[in-house]
Amino acid sequence: MKLFCIISDKSHVGKTYIASHIVSSLKMLNKIVCYYKPFVMEVRDNKLFDCEYVKNKTTLKASEIFVSYATNGNISPLHSINTKIDERDITDLIDENRDIYDYMVFESLSLYAPIKENYNFMDLILDIKKENEMHIIPIVEYDSNIIHSALEQVELFHTRGFKIPFIIINIKKDLFISNNVVGYIRSQLNPIKVYIIEFDNEAENKKIEDIKYPELIKDLF
Repeated sequence: MKLFCIISDKSHVGKTYIASHIVSSLKMLNKIVCYYKPFVMEVRDNKLFDCEYVKNKTTLKASEIFVSYATNGNISPLHSINTKIDERDITDLIDENRDIYDYMVFESLSLYAPIKENYNFMDLILDIKKENEMHIIPIVEYDSNIIHSALEQVELFHTRGFKIPFIIINIKKDLFISNNVVGYIRSQLNPIKVYIIEFDNEAENKKIEDIKYPELIKDLF
């Protein structure tokens, strides 16, 4: 199974937005795909926001959306909820579904903030990588720390042998972007591609019906 692991050094930078577009695009291309977010922190209206968002935006069935852990213990309308989780819970779920799905879009929480005590994200994905083809997709928010964040995330994974098809820079609407800064980032990350995307406020109940980022999706293959 091929995994696209979407990670970031911050929360609320658009990981689920990109995950939904990748999932929908793969479905449009007749690929067998599922979505997995092991750690879900955000709850709205007594529901796990990320999984509800993916369910509303994509054509995935509830049985194709996996989640393992919610901080406040709320029970999701979806499945696979545990109040405690270790690395085996995640690797076992992936192993169980390897022969069912061709692709899994795996979304992690903030890389540098501890997800829980004694939990090592790098050890987990190195373990997953032993049995699966894993591609890391870093998302970086465009702010005053953009250069450091972009270089640090790519270096962290690239030096450990992970495939990074591209890095995504998320910009806020109406924010001025310096071409010199973007050019410098691209020169430092070469040959890894850099995509600059402005996340829009799409209606949460509207399905994604078009491949919005065709060049980005093409690079996944």
